[in-house]
Amino acid sequence: MAHGLPDWGLVGPKTTTYGLDDMGELAVRLGSPHLFDRRGDVVALTDFRDGLGALEWVGAGPGAKVKLVTSMGRQGAYCVSLQAGLNAGGWAAIYESFPIQRVCALGFEFSFSVQMNTAAIRNYVRWFDGANQYTGAVGYDHVAQNLWYRDAEGAAIVFAPNVLLSESGGPEHTVKLVVDMLDQQYVRVMLDSSVYDLKGIGLRKIADSSSPHMTVWAVHDGDGSVNAESYVDNVIVTQNEP
Repeated sequence: MAHGLPDWGLVGPKTTTYGLDDMGELAVRLGSPHLFDRRGDVVALTDFRDGLGALEWVGAGPGAKVKLVTSMGRQGAYCVSLQAGLNAGGWAAIYESFPIQRVCALGFEFSFSVQMNTAAIRNYVRWFDGANQYTGAVGYDHVAQNLWYRDAEGAAIVFAPNVLLSESGGPEHTVKLVVDMLDQQYVRVMLDSSVYDLKGIGLRKIADSSSPHMTVWAVHDGDGSVNAESYVDNVIVTQNEP
């Protein structure tokens, strides 16, 4: 005999199963990578099961490259390796561009790994309105062991000292940056289980006549001694963040 919920409600007598009325939880159980912080409406997300897709990459220094790999995924079969260039200041990044979204609070999230030769991991959200560029940027400094944001003048301001992430093969850490493009200010930063309130801090604003659009960037900086790799997975862009 069929066993489940009645057509007219979410609650019913059960002996072997339990009801589920959280559609976000249902999506995660069905394989969605949107599992770290479920706030906001998804604009784009990928766990690289379909390759790089709309994501592009760029790097600096000898040997800098980005490639799909099948051995280190946080979820599913694939993730990407961001291999920093072999010199001081070497880095590698993935980025994606979008038509300008509704003016609201935007989020950018990804999971990543760090290794002994990682210098930093950076997260950027950039908004171009046709006259100006607004940039929200946060970074984890693996050498100095802190978190910083870029202020309105472009300076790196440490807001969380004594942060040391474990070194691992796969992308076990997750960072999410939320910025409010209506008020041009930061909202919050999430790193693993920690949440940092940055409300009221203005974004970097510079004159820029580029056509209206937005971009998001995930950047891995190496220390220059080797072609250091960071594995990145579960890349998610959201809008209408609370």
